Amino acid sequence: PIRDRIITQTVLMGQAMTPVAPLANAVLDNKLARYAMEKVVGVHRGAPMPTARIQSLHTWLKKRPAPAKAPTRGALVYFHGCAGGYFEVDAAKKAIEVLEFLGYEVIVPEQGCCGLAEQSNGLFEKASASVRRLVDQLRSAGTDLTIISTAGSCTGMLKHEAHQILGIHDKELLDVGTRIREISEFLMELYEAGELPTDFQPVEMRLPYHAPCQLKSQGMGTPASDLLRLIPGLEVIDSNVTCCGIAGTYGLKKEKYEIAQAVGKPLFDKVREVNPEFAMCDTETCRWQIRKGSGAVVEHPIFLVHQAYGLS
Repeated sequence: PIRDRIITQTVLMGQAMTPVAPLANAVLDNKLARYAMEKVVGVHRGAPMPTARIQSLHTWLKKRPAPAKAPTRGALVYFHGCAGGYFEVDAAKKAIEVLEFLGYEVIVPEQGCCGLAEQSNGLFEKASASVRRLVDQLRSAGTDLTIISTAGSCTGMLKHEAHQILGIHDKELLDVGTRIREISEFLMELYEAGELPTDFQPVEMRLPYHAPCQLKSQGMGTPASDLLRLIPGLEVIDSNVTCCGIAGTYGLKKEKYEIAQAVGKPLFDKVREVNPEFAMCDTETCRWQIRKGSGAVVEHPIFLVHQAYGLS
């Protein structure tokens, strides 16, 4: 369906919405517009939508001042994913600032889509082309540098899904897949090596945390939960719920929306029980789903790490 081709174009949506962010957000909040979108495109009127930002990540990078201190630990490549480039920009900014605070030079190459949404909608040729293009973009920044990501689902695509599901066996994909780390995974590796500063400022909060399916599929445990527990005063309550229900683009579709909401309800209830105002989750569409379903503000775990380091 044409819908499946539209909802997989996150970069295109970001490029179109960012210059007119207030208008785009107003349209997506308008009941009549959402009703029309459901009838014409097939995206359910109640499905969660991203919030357009007035500035993309790469525009921010071009305009911001240079880091206050020179790197002391070498360079890293940062992979923000489509959503981090246009919609979840604050998470991407905070990740860069934390890595720079820790002494790293952060290289952010131009980067497109990983193809995960296209793969999930059966557009396998397009997905293969997208992930191969992204691999080339990430490798252009250096072939011997660790790649750090705040896009948990996209990280899984590069680590194993493109190989296992799309059947891509390129040595370049294998190279990127072995060098990429989700940011909490990377920070916990530093901690276990005795190389992560833990002089965190206290954050007094009872915090619901949801480990998304895509993160659990990577076989690395729940590093964000472990990382957050290093912050004094923070009581982290794991959701212990299997899935939020969104499954990337699945829960956006009018014929799948009710199923997605039913799957996510135990998680929404858990968030309301633990802290109805604030929760954390590693992946973007899951955050959009939890925000919509629970009413809470839901952010990437790097938000509280940034705060605990006194950076915000």
